[in-house]
Amino acid sequence: MPRSPNSDECLGECTACREPKEVLWQVPCGCWYCRDCLRRLVEISALDRFLWPPSCCKIELDEASIAELDDDKLLDRYSTVRDEMSTMRGRPDDTRHCWKPSCHAELAEDAGIEGSNAIVCYECGALTCTNCGREHHPNELACRASSIDEDLREAIGDNWQACEMCGWILTREEGCNRIRCLCGNEFC
Repeated sequence: MPRSPNSDECLGECTACREPKEVLWQVPCGCWYCRDCLRRLVEISALDRFLWPPSCCKIELDEASIAELDDDKLLDRYSTVRDEMSTMRGRPDDTRHCWKPSCHAELAEDAGIEGSNAIVCYECGALTCTNCGREHHPNELACRASSIDEDLREAIGDNWQACEMCGWILTREEGCNRIRCLCGNEFC
């Protein structure tokens, strides 16, 4: 909830930008954000699904925290992505999603191109292979839906792992061994 410090108190400090502000919003973990930083946190996590859900101190922001910003467009975006991501995490195996990590929208059943193994993403226009779920490739190139290409292993080496939940290929350059996939699955 927003708070305005009394006039005889010093201004509060935003957790993100560290600037003194007259009005701050408290998120579930107890940290305080200015309007711009809280909006930015939600917007960035909605754009980059690897950062979803918006959180602070590893505690998710709830819808009430975002509603307090009184920004209907931002709240609608949050609700849309939340619903999409919760559907993705519990989706049946036959649900297809755009191959692009920046999009990963659910692909419509009627978006297939007749006579092709391609399906069009209505969100970004990208073509996804209906057999393997990766970027569409010409029909004459056979894809293997259940196994990873040896060429791929050769190209990126052994520093990768396929998500057991969705098959997405992930690499880790450095840091903790814990990996969080776009589908929400976490593994080491």
